[in-house]
Amino acid sequence: ARAARAEGVRAATDITGFGLLGHLGNILAGSRLAAELWVGNLPVLEHARQMAEEGLMPGGTQRNIEVASATTTYDSDVTAAERILLADAQTSGGLLLAVAPACLADLLAGLKEAQTLASAVIGRLVEGETGHIHVSASPPTPAKG
Repeated sequence: ARAARAEGVRAATDITGFGLLGHLGNILAGSRLAAELWVGNLPVLEHARQMAEEGLMPGGTQRNIEVASATTTYDSDVTAAERILLADAQTSGGLLLAVAPACLADLLAGLKEAQTLASAVIGRLVEGETGHIHVSASPPTPAKG
């Protein structure tokens, strides 16, 4: 929390019953923005991926997937297990933080200094249809030139 406040985090939420997609959707509705998510950058708890690959999920996760389907599109390389992880209804204790790009490096350094268990850049907010989330496996490759 101290690192987030020090770097001007503009929005924050814990990832609980509505999963990452649900909570991100709430941030997007309030900001009138869209988002790009890179599931390959997502920190995942040990064994969670294996359970998702086996299709093991609580009923709440299935409901979250159904709700998110109205506002979420996936690239073809995003697996069914990754879609489950993005909508997981089980509380992980993780936080979703939104910060201005100019403050990102300092926020990551502050989180490291605070010995945060995991931190990652998992996407970005973009102009577009309010609430829309586009999920791809990894960030776009910067254009050369």
